Amino acid sequence: MRRIAKCGLVLVVLLPMPANTATYNKFEKKDSVFTATDFGSRVPNKFQKVGELIKKAETAFKQGENLQSEQILLQAKQLVKGNLEGEARIVSILGQVYAKQQQAEKLLPIAQDLIKRYPEKIMALSTLAGAYLVNKQTEKAQIILKDIISKAPEDTSHRLLLVRILLKSASKEKLLNQLLDDILHTQPNNAEALLIKTKLQIKTKKFDSALKTIKMIEGFYPDAAIVPQLKGDLNLAEKHYTQALQFYQKAYQIKPNNEVLFLMVDLMKGLKMEVSALELLNNELKKNNENLAIHFKLGNIYQQQKKYSQAELHFNAILAKQAENAEVLNNLAWSYFKQGKQALVIAEKAYKKAPKSTAIVDTYGVIMLQQGDKKQALELLKSNAKHAPDDKGIQYHLALAYFQNGDKVQAIKLLQRLDSQAQYFSEQKEANALLKRLINN
Repeated sequence: MRRIAKCGLVLVVLLPMPANTATYNKFEKKDSVFTATDFGSRVPNKFQKVGELIKKAETAFKQGENLQSEQILLQAKQLVKGNLEGEARIVSILGQVYAKQQQAEKLLPIAQDLIKRYPEKIMALSTLAGAYLVNKQTEKAQIILKDIISKAPEDTSHRLLLVRILLKSASKEKLLNQLLDDILHTQPNNAEALLIKTKLQIKTKKFDSALKTIKMIEGFYPDAAIVPQLKGDLNLAEKHYTQALQFYQKAYQIKPNNEVLFLMVDLMKGLKMEVSALELLNNELKKNNENLAIHFKLGNIYQQQKKYSQAELHFNAILAKQAENAEVLNNLAWSYFKQGKQALVIAEKAYKKAPKSTAIVDTYGVIMLQQGDKKQALELLKSNAKHAPDDKGIQYHLALAYFQNGDKVQAIKLLQRLDSQAQYFSEQKEANALLKRLINN
């Protein structure tokens, strides 16, 4: 069984303002991407009516009329042609509309047109870098960003954007530190640069340096929740779990949020305080029953405890709001399956929504093995195992499929390979028991 227990975070790049990035929980609503008032305050008076067009575009966007929204924005862009800042801001909003339409490629010719007309202007270069980023052309974006940095030695926003890109590369630590040092030399209290620097130091186990940076942040922002949160991160990395929990609790008192809440809960579980962890989550849910991320966390914990009917309640609460959520459908299917209920239809629905997710394919295959076509399940699990060769749970389920399809030799071969590996997995006992049974019979 492959439950999905983690809620990923999504990076949103807003064009062409490189400092404007945000993360949001997948269960929470995004803010409006339209900023008509802001636009109107930053362009000459003769372009004031463009704000009205942006409002119309926003209305169309909210009503799902993306094409109409695009056309209105293109009209607004034409009205401000010749005003670089005005054009760039329209492109920024267009980027969100194209993202919704899954047509990010439409941004490239618009951004390239700006470069032709304003080849040395940083805002035009920034717009092109953003267009490359949303089209996943990161190498081209890096080239543009480095060009901007060379033209503007005191620039911090584009350095930060380059830092965010390079964070994905483990081999770029030296360049990352240089960029961060440049930013902090120009702007010593830059909160994001200080935050990234601290997290890098913790990640690379430079704990003394991390503590010094945290103290710098505390000097600039003494009342900020991020200070105890970073102290919690540092203690967690140093395996001082009780102290880490105390710092996270302090951070949560200052600024409640799901990220810190779930760090607290996970620590409580590790410290054998599972009852307190569940009590904390349920109390927070009482304050806001619409917090779907807490429902997801509770559902997963109850599922781990094999309290499937309770898990089911929380997964259904999410599906009442997000009926097509593949991860929740996946976990609900498993809860049904473990209770002996028919789960194949739900598992198939999750699979159709996310056919490339090895976790979801695994759930679907295992349920199909028991409630559907065994041969089809074997082929599905065989294909899935190729995409997750190091996942012992997925490999075990393939061995199970071989066994249930009468291929004892392949099942034993795979189980023996799993048995020879030191890494433990949640179904280790079941795998060992099946291997012993097959060898002895």
